[in-house]
Amino acid sequence: MSTMNRERLHPVIDHRLARIAKSLPQAPPWYEPWLGLGPQSTEQERLLVCQAIRNSGTLPADAGYFLVSRILQNMAIDAVSQLADGLQTMNQREWCRTTDRILAKMMDKANELEMAQLFRADPLEHARRVEAGRRFFFGEDEEESPTDSGWLKGFVRMISSSLMTDETTRKLGVRYQEEHGYWRITVYPLPDKAARETIESSAVPPGFAWDIGNLQSVFDCIEGLGWYAVPAELTESPYVWIDGEFQGHEVFLRLLPGEPDQVERGEKCEVG
Repeated sequence: MSTMNRERLHPVIDHRLARIAKSLPQAPPWYEPWLGLGPQSTEQERLLVCQAIRNSGTLPADAGYFLVSRILQNMAIDAVSQLADGLQTMNQREWCRTTDRILAKMMDKANELEMAQLFRADPLEHARRVEAGRRFFFGEDEEESPTDSGWLKGFVRMISSSLMTDETTRKLGVRYQEEHGYWRITVYPLPDKAARETIESSAVPPGFAWDIGNLQSVFDCIEGLGWYAVPAELTESPYVWIDGEFQGHEVFLRLLPGEPDQVERGEKCEVG
């Protein structure tokens, strides 16, 4: 394989970088280190090259941001895959949360302090910059379209029949987010106003139960199901989770005992 045909970062990214370097009056300082990358290069070596590309100013700021973030994301995913998980607690949601925590630490270690600060303080802006940089190289997804959540009301209506509680709890609180066709949905009992005031003045939470068998019947197929009771943050409640498919939608359903204290990154809130 010739030096020019060798994959370094990604075929599409490499092609764009080669065109940019060729368009300049002289080779940029990152060109030779980039040419030296190959299949045997480590992620750390790729990170140093991407930082050099970003720092050179030959790309739009978001494109350089994307290159560095992409390598750090790959390194975080590799680190998570090597974690011991003897209790098999790493469901899809916890895997994502663990990856985010490790990614932030890797940003610190790589001295990407501004990126780390943005990732922690404003993850939506971080995601916007990464997406803008991705589009610089890959363009917009042809199948990209506004998210259709119309099916969600029917899904919530069906699972609400599995909630067993007293008459003070007539609705479900719903929070959801969609990423690349995968839906993460959180539901929790939502007492009426009078009952909520009573609950807030009492140390005793309301009683309720879920009919798990009935919940399972809602899904077309189920990939996994469990009770997660080892949250990384002490402020988060344990939860029941189901990972499966409903009417062609990939769904990770989380059942909480009450309303979460915080809205997670990218979540939308509804009442079912």
